[in-house]
Amino acid sequence: MLSRLSIANRCAVGVVPREPFFQWVQQVLGHESTAIRALEPMLFLIPCYRDQEEALEILEDEFGEIFGMQLLFWCTDLRKWPRRRTFDLFLQWFDVRTYSMVGDLGEYPLGSEEFNEHFLRKVLASVEERSSC
Repeated sequence: MLSRLSIANRCAVGVVPREPFFQWVQQVLGHESTAIRALEPMLFLIPCYRDQEEALEILEDEFGEIFGMQLLFWCTDLRKWPRRRTFDLFLQWFDVRTYSMVGDLGEYPLGSEEFNEHFLRKVLASVEERSSC
C-alpha cells in the first residue's frame, strides 16, 4: 500500500511573496502584473534540521540564493535589485514556512533543471498562461 512512498533526506522551505515584493516587481516592470499574484509558493529543499531554531539558521545561511532567485525571476538587471539584501529584508518581503518531512511519491529518481534564462522564460510563460484564464 505504501510501497511507492519514500521520505527524502531533505527538509523544505516554502517561500510566499508579500506585498513589498509585489510592489518592487510593479516598479521594475512599470506596470501591474497579474502573473506575480498567480504564483504558487516556491519550495526549496534544504538540509534536514533538528528543530525550528536550526531551520532558521539554515535559512539565514541560504536566504541569499532564494532571494536572488526570486528577484532574477522578475528582473535580470541586477542594478535594479535592492542594494542591501539582508535577512531582515528577506523576511519582510516573503512569508516563510518550514517543512521537516518531505515525502516522495514519484516513480523516477529526483532530478533537477539548471536555473537559467531559458528556464525562467518557460516558467513565466506557464504562469502568464494560467493567470489569463
